[in-house]
Amino acid sequence: MITLEEVAARLDAVEARVAALGTNAEGQDRLNSRLFEMLTEVRDDVATLRRHAVATGRKIEELAATQDAMRGEMKVGFARVDADIAGLRRDLPSMIAETMREVLREQRG
Repeated sequence: MITLEEVAARLDAVEARVAALGTNAEGQDRLNSRLFEMLTEVRDDVATLRRHAVATGRKIEELAATQDAMRGEMKVGFARVDADIAGLRRDLPSMIAETMREVLREQRG
């Protein structure tokens, strides 16, 4: 048979366990609350970073398109220079000959 003192001791032990569990639960609630706050902050930071990453990607695409356009313009410009040089090479002998004829005419005349 269990004595009244044993029952009281067991009840005291159960109450101590319940109090400890309550304290642990309160601590866990505080921890969960803080973790939720931190996750909210991180979520906001990730959303900001994502917006910046998207904007940066768009800017890189714009810069690449501008660079491609500039390359195209440079090719056209170089083609014009090449054409002018080719024309000069073609026309230079006749220009020199004409200049020499004028010089000779001036010397004679």
